[in-house]
Amino acid sequence: MDSYNENTGIANEKREDGIIDEQEKLLNRMIERQERGIRVNLITAVAECVLLGALVIVFALLVPKFLATVERVQDAMEQVDVLVDEAESSLEEIMVLVKDADALVQDNDDAVNEALKNFNSVDFESLNRSIDNIARVIAPIVELVEKLQ
Repeated sequence: MDSYNENTGIANEKREDGIIDEQEKLLNRMIERQERGIRVNLITAVAECVLLGALVIVFALLVPKFLATVERVQDAMEQVDVLVDEAESSLEEIMVLVKDADALVQDNDDAVNEALKNFNSVDFESLNRSIDNIARVIAPIVELVEKLQ
């Protein structure tokens, strides 16, 4: 039985040596994977830092320009509001002028119509006869005044 125990002991030792070798191999693979994972994490961290730095630079450059543009747009909108107010005021003044002009035209239209009515009511035949009669009456007076001179 001794030889059986020795054989079993040797077999057990070989088995234990094989298990230890496998465990070492597994541990070595795990260490390699962890080292790869650490390198990947390091690369990722560096890339994130570079991106963060780029974003900070972009924001540092673009935000002031954006704010300046927004301020210019606000100034332009204020100027547009002023122009719109002035245009509305001018439009109101124009409306008042148009109403006054309309009233003036209406008043003049009434006066012109009255004058035309009076002018048309004149009897030109009677007026011509009266002028002829006056001319006939004045003609002897003119002759007399001419002789007296």
